[in-house]
Amino acid sequence: MCQFVIGIVKLIYMIFTQHKFYAQLERVLNHGVLQKIGILKKAYPINKILKEEINAVMDNNWKIVCKQLKVYLTVYISGLFIYIIPPIIINYYHKFKGTPNYAYMSVSASSFSDDKSMSFPFYYIHLFLDATGIYACACGCLCFDLLFVIQCVHCIGLIKVLCLMISRSTSDLVPKESRVEYMCYCISHYQNTYEFFKNTQKMFMHVNLSHFLMIMLESAMILFKISESLEIDKLALTRMVIYYIAAIAMCGIYCYNGQQFSNTSEEISHALYNCIWYQESKEFQKLVQMMLLRTKDEFHFDISWFARLNYDTMVKIFKMSYSYFLLLQDIAD
Repeated sequence: MCQFVIGIVKLIYMIFTQHKFYAQLERVLNHGVLQKIGILKKAYPINKILKEEINAVMDNNWKIVCKQLKVYLTVYISGLFIYIIPPIIINYYHKFKGTPNYAYMSVSASSFSDDKSMSFPFYYIHLFLDATGIYACACGCLCFDLLFVIQCVHCIGLIKVLCLMISRSTSDLVPKESRVEYMCYCISHYQNTYEFFKNTQKMFMHVNLSHFLMIMLESAMILFKISESLEIDKLALTRMVIYYIAAIAMCGIYCYNGQQFSNTSEEISHALYNCIWYQESKEFQKLVQMMLLRTKDEFHFDISWFARLNYDTMVKIFKMSYSYFLLLQDIAD
């Protein structure tokens, strides 16, 4: 049920904000932020090398997205198969054998009652939600999560490009008289990257709160069901284990990318320190100081206003879900 709620929330949110998702995704596909880099429009000797390195970074980004998508789809498809295939096989087996008074198993993850005594329109609402639950979860969660992965990995790529540009600012291929101008272009790219990051942050931060709260409650209930069906129903146990792995994957894909983004953003200050700024002009040094002050603790994805998207948050969520699981066990006993 929690999975269904998460999927519906994400699906409805995407329907009403699809123009924002489309605009942001178009900037990713067309490399809108990279096209604004002024350095590449100047006749610097370093431009050819810089373009090759930027292309390598962005190509590697798409490989990372493809790998994460494969892992995510594997977990999702495994979950769907474990819910759909066994009931179909068992139902057809009993139909072929002609088992008397056999109660057919539900194919969907939720269990729908055939009791038509419910007043109108609750029976039909229940029937509709039960029939479309799996598909709503798949469409809502998969599309929303994949969009986050694409935009977050693109943000990571933009920061890597910024670090590349900064590290090359004192190279011999950049004329000494043009290095202040070069650093100004680096600052301009930083501003464009920060704007893209903030737009991505606004689109996901509040929806992610409901996502993680639901996963926390869902994980506690799944652990409780696993403990109940440990020696009773092996099929239900297998279903719950796969379902729990899917919940971990849904939480992990956000926290992993959020942590990677935070780690990559810390490389900006390292790149500024490592460039040979102390041999440059006073104006160049002031620009480096300004960037060091500006880049301090600015890049991190948030879960609404309550937590940051990183490994620590993931650990806390599953610790809390385990606490709720123990509470449910105490109540049951």
